[in-house]
Amino acid sequence: MNFGKRTPEPEVAHIVARERGVTWFHVANAYGEGESKRIVVRALKGHRPQVKVATKGGVGTMKEPKEGLAREQITASLDESQARLGVERSDLYYLHPPDSKTLIEDTLGAVERALVAGKIGVWAISYDRTDVTSPAPDAAARH
Repeated sequence: MNFGKRTPEPEVAHIVARERGVTWFHVANAYGEGESKRIVVRALKGHRPQVKVATKGGVGTMKEPKEGLAREQITASLDESQARLGVERSDLYYLHPPDSKTLIEDTLGAVERALVAGKIGVWAISYDRTDVTSPAPDAAARH
């Protein structure tokens, strides 16, 4: 569901309603050029303690090139995302898509810094290229 473009904002409040049981929302900079995050924030007003928000790093907007997963890009992506969401901590942070220019160890070092700083609760990899993800468990163990 893409809030803002495909799902008009007035419908979002009905989706967010707790009685419908929706407790997780997934947003990204690419969804509506970041506007979906602002729409979700408005819809979550009064519900935020009961719901979780997942966001992605690595994917840019349609107007901007792909962000990538280097330390500077992850830091900037988190800062921008959290500003749009009006939060200091992302519940779940996805790494997506693969970044062939950045070593997975460097990406995971940035993720570790974000975890220690309390900027993210948990993280995950959201892509299926095994040539990229297979070194991740070993790299994560070193961080």
